[in-house]
Amino acid sequence: WMYWRTMFAFENWHSALEMKLYIKRYIHHIAGLPDFSALRFTRYNQYESMILPLIEYLRAAGVQFHFNTKVEDIRFSVGGGAGPVRPRTGTGQDTIQRIQQEAFPRNPYSSPEKKVATRIVLSRTAADGGAEAGVTTVIDLTEDDLVFITNGGCVENSTMGAQDRPAAWRPELAPGGGWDMWRRIAAQDPSFGRPDTFCGDPEKTKWMSATVTTLDGEIPPYIQAICKRDPFTGHVVTGGIVTCTDSNWLMSWTLNRQQQFRDQPSNELCVWVYGLFPDEPGNYVRKPMRNCTGEEICQEWLYHMGVPEDRIAELAAHHANTVPVMMPYITAFFMPRAAGDRPDVVPDGAVNFAFIGQFAETPRDTIFTTEYSMRTGMEAVYTLCDVDRGVPEVWGSVFDVRDLLMASVKLRDGKPITDMKLGLIERFALKEALKKVKGTDIEKVLREFEAIP
Repeated sequence: WMYWRTMFAFENWHSALEMKLYIKRYIHHIAGLPDFSALRFTRYNQYESMILPLIEYLRAAGVQFHFNTKVEDIRFSVGGGAGPVRPRTGTGQDTIQRIQQEAFPRNPYSSPEKKVATRIVLSRTAADGGAEAGVTTVIDLTEDDLVFITNGGCVENSTMGAQDRPAAWRPELAPGGGWDMWRRIAAQDPSFGRPDTFCGDPEKTKWMSATVTTLDGEIPPYIQAICKRDPFTGHVVTGGIVTCTDSNWLMSWTLNRQQQFRDQPSNELCVWVYGLFPDEPGNYVRKPMRNCTGEEICQEWLYHMGVPEDRIAELAAHHANTVPVMMPYITAFFMPRAAGDRPDVVPDGAVNFAFIGQFAETPRDTIFTTEYSMRTGMEAVYTLCDVDRGVPEVWGSVFDVRDLLMASVKLRDGKPITDMKLGLIERFALKEALKKVKGTDIEKVLREFEAIP
């Protein structure tokens, strides 16, 4: 549980359904978890490695980006007959995929009524494209327009502190944010979801992170002593998160390839730290993480790395710069939910709109991943534009006996089933069963995946 919760940021009150989905989704990666070989990282931070290239590609294709703009509401016309009849988003064509779909019930609030996005209401926070700042404007839509809606948002209302200032706690939702917009959308039809399931209790969806930038060569030796790798080589350093299991904040930290930013000085390291329990007093800094300055968070981190206590204050103050971030809704998607709490990617009857991102419903995949957002986007475009192309299937690990065999053996630390502690009757039954499969393909598979010696 410690390993699990710190890797995926699960709390005790989070969704058992989502945990089950995670186990089923990634069971084939069990073998790569002890040494983190199952993990993959971009060369630089995800913004520079993924988002910027995508922006440049889209700009070259003629896409216009409007910054300093808030979408406050999207208006819909519901009724007036039945909408388009489409297969459920992501529905496969073969029998196996259809059976899988039946295991995930449809949105109970769906209806075939025609649903059309008719207007986008937005405001400018600064002058943009000739529009005056602070003025509410509208974009009227036709049935031939396409609207892709990112409802909700796990980093909404996030605040940054500084080396000498805690990150503020600001959970109040305001017009122009993803949650307030979703509330306004959801009020127009039951099939558009229930946002308050996810954003209604920010005390249960928050945690804190911090970015520690080391400024010289004083702190890096303590990092290297733990990860056993020189952090300045340009290769993977920690390979995943390092968790301080006795930390009152349940603090974890990670150091990816350096430099993490293209213009980062070569003598600096950028460390990401997060605490799952920001309300608890620290072990060294005797105050909750949410009340700590960046310098104090750095002190707590150095303490858990084993830095001599007489050096902690000096190193945190003069040899690092730490920026804390409070995220009130970072695990909103982990809150317990029921069918219909998230809208389908393309709701029944939808003509010209779709929901995308972490709070749109697609079967079998798990949230808090880039892949989930990409999958919902593909489903949305392929469905609305009638693209004859299949969305890549979620890996069917729980339907593949080879993956299940491998996972079973790895969860037993590599011990074959013949080493299991069984009663007399069970041992006899296993012995007879192995005799029956001797020389068959079943025996070959069992040996290949080390289930038997």
